[in-house]
Amino acid sequence: MSETVGPYRVVEELGRGATARALLAVDSRTGAKVVLKVLQEVSSPVHQKRFAREVKALEKLTHPCIVRVVASGVEAGRPWYAMEHLESRPLDRVLRQRWVAEGASVSPAEARQALGDVASALACAHAHKTVHRDLKPSNVLVDAGFSAMLIDFGIARMLAEEITKLTRTGDFVGTPAYAAPEQFEREVADYRTDVYAFGLLAYEVMTGKLPFAELAPMEMIRKRSHDPIAPPGSLNPVVPPGLDRVVLHCLEPDPDARYQTMGDVIADMELAFTGGKPRAQPAARRPAPAVAAVRAPSPASPARVALVAAATAIVGGLFVWRAFDAPAAPDRR
Repeated sequence: MSETVGPYRVVEELGRGATARALLAVDSRTGAKVVLKVLQEVSSPVHQKRFAREVKALEKLTHPCIVRVVASGVEAGRPWYAMEHLESRPLDRVLRQRWVAEGASVSPAEARQALGDVASALACAHAHKTVHRDLKPSNVLVDAGFSAMLIDFGIARMLAEEITKLTRTGDFVGTPAYAAPEQFEREVADYRTDVYAFGLLAYEVMTGKLPFAELAPMEMIRKRSHDPIAPPGSLNPVVPPGLDRVVLHCLEPDPDARYQTMGDVIADMELAFTGGKPRAQPAARRPAPAVAAVRAPSPASPARVALVAAATAIVGGLFVWRAFDAPAAPDRR
Protein backbone atom coordinates (compact mmCIF):
# COMPACT_ATOMS: atom_id res chain seq x y z
CA MET A 1 0.00 0.00 0.00
CA SER A 2 1.44 3.35 -1.00
CA GLU A 3 2.18 5.98 1.64
CA THR A 4 -0.20 8.89 2.03
CA VAL A 5 0.24 12.15 3.92
CA GLY A 6 -2.97 14.10 4.32
CA PRO A 7 -4.57 14.29 0.84
CA TYR A 8 -1.23 13.55 -0.85
CA ARG A 9 -0.05 10.23 -2.30
CA VAL A 10 3.71 9.83 -2.01
CA VAL A 11 5.45 9.02 -5.30
CA GLU A 12 9.04 8.81 -4.10
CA GLU A 13 11.45 10.02 -1.45
CA LEU A 14 13.62 12.87 -2.67
CA GLY A 15 15.86 13.09 0.35
CA ARG A 16 16.21 12.49 4.05
CA GLY A 17 17.93 14.55 6.72
CA ALA A 18 18.47 14.09 10.43
CA THR A 19 15.04 15.48 11.29
CA ALA A 20 12.86 15.43 8.18
CA ARG A 21 12.11 13.73 4.86
CA ALA A 22 11.48 15.39 1.51
CA LEU A 23 8.91 13.57 -0.63
CA LEU A 24 7.54 13.99 -4.11
CA ALA A 25 3.78 13.55 -3.89
CA VAL A 26 0.59 14.02 -5.88
CA ASP A 27 -2.56 15.72 -4.65
CA SER A 28 -5.25 13.01 -4.87
CA ARG A 29 -7.90 15.70 -5.45
CA THR A 30 -6.28 17.62 -8.30
CA GLY A 31 -3.38 15.51 -9.56
CA ALA A 32 -0.95 18.40 -8.92
CA LYS A 33 2.59 17.55 -7.83
CA VAL A 34 3.93 18.90 -4.55
CA VAL A 35 7.04 18.48 -2.43
CA LEU A 36 6.26 17.35 1.10
CA LYS A 37 8.46 17.95 4.10
CA VAL A 38 7.60 15.53 6.89
CA LEU A 39 9.18 15.57 10.34
CA GLN A 40 10.72 12.28 11.47
CA GLU A 41 9.11 10.36 14.29
CA VAL A 42 12.29 10.58 16.38
CA SER A 43 12.42 14.38 16.25
CA SER A 44 12.88 16.16 19.56
CA PRO A 45 10.60 18.91 20.95
CA VAL A 46 13.21 21.45 19.82
CA HIS A 47 13.04 20.15 16.25
CA GLN A 48 9.26 20.18 16.39
CA LYS A 49 9.31 23.85 17.43
CA ARG A 50 11.72 24.70 14.64
CA PHE A 51 9.52 22.88 12.14
CA ALA A 52 6.46 24.81 13.32
CA ARG A 53 8.44 28.03 13.05
CA GLU A 54 9.48 27.18 9.49
CA VAL A 55 5.85 26.63 8.47
CA LYS A 56 4.83 29.89 10.13
CA ALA A 57 7.62 31.81 8.42
CA LEU A 58 6.85 30.43 4.96
CA GLU A 59 3.09 30.87 5.26
CA LYS A 60 3.42 34.59 5.91
CA LEU A 61 6.01 35.27 3.19
CA THR A 62 4.40 35.82 -0.20
CA HIS A 63 6.99 36.54 -2.85
CA PRO A 64 7.70 35.15 -6.34
CA CYS A 65 11.21 34.14 -5.24
CA ILE A 66 10.23 32.35 -2.00
CA VAL A 67 8.88 28.81 -2.18
CA ARG A 68 5.14 28.76 -1.49
CA VAL A 69 3.48 26.55 1.14
CA VAL A 70 0.18 25.18 -0.15
CA ALA A 71 -0.93 23.12 2.87
CA SER A 72 0.19 21.85 6.26
CA GLY A 73 -1.03 19.41 8.88
CA VAL A 74 -0.19 16.47 11.13
CA GLU A 75 -0.19 12.82 10.05
CA ALA A 76 0.12 10.08 12.70
CA GLY A 77 1.57 12.62 15.11
CA ARG A 78 4.14 13.90 12.60
CA PRO A 79 3.87 17.51 11.34
CA TRP A 80 4.16 18.06 7.59
CA TYR A 81 3.77 20.77 5.02
CA ALA A 82 3.41 20.77 1.25
CA MET A 83 5.33 23.14 -1.04
CA GLU A 84 4.79 23.95 -4.67
CA HIS A 85 6.70 21.63 -6.98
CA LEU A 86 9.43 23.48 -8.88
CA GLU A 87 11.21 22.54 -12.08
CA SER A 88 14.51 23.61 -10.51
CA ARG A 89 17.75 22.33 -9.03
CA PRO A 90 19.71 23.31 -5.92
CA LEU A 91 22.23 26.03 -6.69
CA ASP A 92 25.08 24.10 -5.07
CA ARG A 93 24.62 21.29 -7.60
CA VAL A 94 24.45 23.75 -10.47
CA LEU A 95 27.65 25.47 -9.33
CA ARG A 96 29.43 22.15 -8.87
CA GLN A 97 28.46 21.06 -12.38
CA ARG A 98 29.36 24.39 -13.94
CA TRP A 99 32.70 25.04 -12.22
CA VAL A 100 33.99 21.48 -11.74
CA ALA A 101 32.43 19.19 -14.33
CA GLU A 102 32.21 21.69 -17.17
CA GLY A 103 35.18 23.89 -16.24
CA ALA A 104 33.12 26.98 -16.99
CA SER A 105 32.01 30.02 -14.99
CA VAL A 106 28.64 31.59 -14.27
CA SER A 107 28.03 34.48 -16.65
CA PRO A 108 27.33 37.99 -15.33
CA ALA A 109 23.79 37.76 -16.75
CA GLU A 110 23.12 34.49 -14.93
CA ALA A 111 24.62 35.84 -11.71
CA ARG A 112 22.56 39.02 -11.96
CA GLN A 113 19.37 36.97 -12.33
CA ALA A 114 20.02 34.54 -9.48
CA LEU A 115 21.53 37.02 -7.02
CA GLY A 116 18.86 39.61 -7.77
CA ASP A 117 16.13 37.06 -7.05
CA VAL A 118 17.72 35.93 -3.78
CA ALA A 119 18.32 39.51 -2.65
CA SER A 120 14.70 40.40 -3.41
CA ALA A 121 13.47 37.36 -1.45
CA LEU A 122 15.63 38.31 1.56
CA ALA A 123 14.38 41.90 1.42
CA CYS A 124 10.82 40.55 1.58
CA ALA A 125 11.65 38.31 4.55
CA HIS A 126 13.30 41.21 6.38
CA ALA A 127 10.29 43.43 5.70
CA HIS A 128 8.26 40.78 7.56
CA LYS A 129 10.81 40.84 10.40
CA THR A 130 12.20 37.41 9.52
CA VAL A 131 15.92 36.59 9.34
CA HIS A 132 16.72 33.45 7.33
CA ARG A 133 20.00 32.64 9.16
CA ASP A 134 20.94 29.73 6.90
CA LEU A 135 21.42 31.21 3.44
CA LYS A 136 23.61 28.96 1.29
CA PRO A 137 23.52 27.50 -2.25
CA SER A 138 21.69 24.32 -1.19
CA ASN A 139 18.84 26.51 0.07
CA VAL A 140 18.45 28.24 -3.29
CA LEU A 141 16.77 26.58 -6.28
CA VAL A 142 17.48 27.77 -9.81
CA ASP A 143 15.93 26.88 -13.14
CA ALA A 144 17.62 26.71 -16.54
CA GLY A 145 17.53 30.50 -16.84
CA PHE A 146 19.03 30.99 -13.34
CA SER A 147 15.80 32.39 -11.93
CA ALA A 148 16.05 31.58 -8.23
CA MET A 149 13.77 30.57 -5.37
CA LEU A 150 14.71 30.73 -1.67
CA ILE A 151 13.76 27.72 0.47
CA ASP A 152 14.27 26.28 3.96
CA PHE A 153 13.39 28.69 6.74
CA GLY A 154 13.92 25.95 9.34
CA ILE A 155 16.05 28.10 11.66
CA ALA A 156 14.64 31.47 10.67
CA ARG A 157 14.29 33.98 13.46
CA MET A 158 11.17 36.14 13.57
CA LEU A 159 12.24 39.36 15.20
CA ALA A 160 8.64 40.40 15.88
CA GLU A 161 8.36 37.63 18.47
CA GLU A 162 9.87 37.19 21.89
CA ILE A 163 11.97 34.12 21.20
CA THR A 164 13.68 32.11 23.90
CA LYS A 165 17.01 30.41 23.42
CA LEU A 166 15.31 27.82 21.23
CA THR A 167 18.36 27.43 19.04
CA ARG A 168 20.88 27.13 21.85
CA THR A 169 21.09 23.38 22.40
CA GLY A 170 24.84 23.11 22.88
CA ASP A 171 25.65 23.14 19.15
CA PHE A 172 25.95 25.89 16.61
CA VAL A 173 22.73 26.24 14.62
CA GLY A 174 23.17 27.04 10.96
CA THR A 175 25.95 26.25 8.51
CA PRO A 176 29.41 27.31 9.76
CA ALA A 177 30.84 27.88 6.27
CA TYR A 178 28.21 30.58 5.62
CA ALA A 179 27.95 32.05 9.10
CA ALA A 180 28.74 35.66 9.98
CA PRO A 181 31.36 36.33 12.68
CA GLU A 182 28.76 37.57 15.17
CA GLN A 183 26.95 34.24 15.04
CA PHE A 184 30.01 32.62 16.62
CA GLU A 185 31.35 35.46 18.73
CA ARG A 186 28.11 36.76 20.27
CA GLU A 187 25.52 34.17 19.20
CA VAL A 188 23.34 36.89 17.68
CA ALA A 189 21.74 37.27 14.27
CA ASP A 190 19.84 40.08 12.60
CA TYR A 191 19.24 41.30 9.06
CA ARG A 192 22.94 42.03 8.62
CA THR A 193 23.71 38.36 9.27
CA ASP A 194 21.82 37.52 6.09
CA VAL A 195 23.72 40.32 4.31
CA TYR A 196 27.00 38.60 5.20
CA ALA A 197 25.76 35.21 4.01
CA PHE A 198 24.55 36.83 0.80
CA GLY A 199 28.06 38.17 0.23
CA LEU A 200 29.44 34.64 0.56
CA LEU A 201 26.76 33.31 -1.78
CA ALA A 202 27.61 35.96 -4.38
CA TYR A 203 31.33 35.19 -3.98
CA GLU A 204 30.75 31.49 -4.60
CA VAL A 205 28.48 32.10 -7.57
CA MET A 206 31.10 34.28 -9.23
CA THR A 207 34.24 32.26 -8.32
CA GLY A 208 33.12 28.69 -7.73
CA LYS A 209 34.40 28.62 -4.16
CA LEU A 210 34.24 30.38 -0.78
CA PRO A 211 37.03 32.60 0.55
CA PHE A 212 39.67 30.42 2.24
CA ALA A 213 37.66 27.28 1.38
CA GLU A 214 40.85 25.19 1.46
CA LEU A 215 41.10 25.63 5.25
CA ALA A 216 39.36 23.79 8.08
CA PRO A 217 36.00 25.40 8.97
CA MET A 218 37.03 27.33 12.08
CA GLU A 219 40.29 28.52 10.52
CA MET A 220 38.37 29.58 7.42
CA ILE A 221 36.00 31.64 9.58
CA ARG A 222 38.89 33.23 11.49
CA LYS A 223 40.69 34.14 8.26
CA ARG A 224 37.59 35.75 6.81
CA SER A 225 37.27 37.90 9.92
CA HIS A 226 40.88 39.10 10.11
CA ASP A 227 42.65 38.69 6.78
CA PRO A 228 42.12 40.38 3.41
CA ILE A 229 39.70 38.56 1.15
CA ALA A 230 40.70 38.28 -2.49
CA PRO A 231 38.20 40.21 -4.62
CA PRO A 232 36.06 37.90 -6.80
CA GLY A 233 37.41 39.69 -9.87
CA SER A 234 40.94 38.53 -9.05
CA LEU A 235 39.75 34.93 -9.47
CA ASN A 236 37.36 35.42 -12.37
CA PRO A 237 37.95 38.19 -14.92
CA VAL A 238 34.31 38.32 -16.05
CA VAL A 239 33.17 39.69 -12.67
CA PRO A 240 31.97 43.29 -13.14
CA PRO A 241 34.48 45.60 -11.37
CA GLY A 242 31.85 47.19 -9.16
CA LEU A 243 30.66 43.82 -7.90
CA ASP A 244 33.94 43.35 -6.05
CA ARG A 245 33.08 46.35 -3.90
CA VAL A 246 29.54 45.12 -3.27
CA VAL A 247 30.62 41.64 -2.22
CA LEU A 248 33.48 42.80 0.00
CA HIS A 249 31.21 45.36 1.67
CA CYS A 250 28.75 42.55 2.48
CA LEU A 251 31.65 40.63 4.04
CA GLU A 252 32.75 43.24 6.56
CA PRO A 253 33.39 41.40 9.87
CA ASP A 254 31.76 44.22 11.86
CA PRO A 255 27.98 44.22 11.26
CA ASP A 256 27.90 48.01 11.67
CA ALA A 257 30.36 48.38 8.78
CA ARG A 258 28.33 46.26 6.35
CA TYR A 259 25.31 47.15 4.27
CA GLN A 260 22.54 47.70 6.79
CA THR A 261 19.67 46.57 4.54
CA MET A 262 19.18 44.28 1.56
CA GLY A 263 17.64 47.25 -0.22
CA ASP A 264 21.04 48.94 -0.16
CA VAL A 265 22.66 45.75 -1.46
CA ILE A 266 20.16 45.53 -4.33
CA ALA A 267 20.70 49.15 -5.35
CA ASP A 268 24.50 48.84 -5.42
CA MET A 269 24.41 45.43 -7.10
CA GLU A 270 22.28 46.80 -9.95
CA LEU A 271 24.77 49.62 -10.40
CA ALA A 272 27.61 47.10 -10.53
CA PHE A 273 25.94 44.87 -13.11
CA THR A 274 25.00 47.82 -15.33
CA GLY A 275 28.44 49.42 -15.33
CA GLY A 276 27.79 52.03 -12.65
CA LYS A 277 29.82 52.79 -9.56
CA PRO A 278 28.41 51.34 -6.32
CA ARG A 279 28.36 53.59 -3.29
CA ALA A 280 29.92 50.92 -1.07
CA GLN A 281 33.32 51.67 0.44
CA PRO A 282 34.70 48.44 1.96
CA ALA A 283 36.94 49.07 4.94
CA ALA A 284 40.65 48.67 4.28
CA ARG A 285 42.36 45.69 5.88
CA ARG A 286 45.98 44.65 5.56
CA PRO A 287 47.49 44.79 2.06
CA ALA A 288 46.05 41.98 -0.03
CA PRO A 289 48.28 38.94 -0.57
CA ALA A 290 50.03 38.44 -3.87
CA VAL A 291 47.85 37.40 -6.75
CA ALA A 292 49.65 34.04 -6.94
CA ALA A 293 48.56 33.28 -3.39
CA VAL A 294 44.87 33.69 -4.16
CA ARG A 295 44.79 32.48 -7.72
CA ALA A 296 42.05 29.94 -8.39
CA PRO A 297 43.09 26.41 -9.40
CA SER A 298 42.27 25.29 -12.91
CA PRO A 299 38.71 23.96 -13.33
CA ALA A 300 39.84 20.40 -13.97
CA SER A 301 42.48 20.22 -11.25
CA PRO A 302 42.20 17.90 -8.24
CA ALA A 303 42.61 20.94 -6.01
CA ARG A 304 39.41 22.50 -7.30
CA VAL A 305 37.52 19.23 -6.97
CA ALA A 306 38.75 18.90 -3.38
CA LEU A 307 37.80 22.47 -2.55
CA VAL A 308 34.27 22.13 -3.83
CA ALA A 309 33.84 18.72 -2.22
CA ALA A 310 34.93 20.17 1.13
CA ALA A 311 32.54 23.07 0.84
CA THR A 312 29.71 20.75 -0.13
CA ALA A 313 30.37 18.52 2.90
CA ILE A 314 30.19 21.53 5.21
CA VAL A 315 27.02 23.01 3.82
CA GLY A 316 24.81 19.92 3.50
CA GLY A 317 21.15 21.03 3.67
CA LEU A 318 17.97 19.42 4.90
CA PHE A 319 16.65 18.74 1.40
CA VAL A 320 17.90 16.65 -1.48
CA TRP A 321 16.03 17.98 -4.48
CA ARG A 322 15.51 16.13 -7.72
CA ALA A 323 17.06 17.50 -10.90
CA PHE A 324 14.80 18.46 -13.77
CA ASP A 325 15.42 19.65 -17.33
CA ALA A 326 13.23 22.71 -17.64
CA PRO A 327 12.98 25.68 -20.02
CA ALA A 328 14.11 29.05 -18.79
CA ALA A 329 11.50 30.99 -16.85
CA PRO A 330 10.82 34.61 -17.79
CA ASP A 331 12.65 37.29 -15.86
CA ARG A 332 10.42 38.14 -12.90
CA ARG A 333 11.79 41.62 -12.44
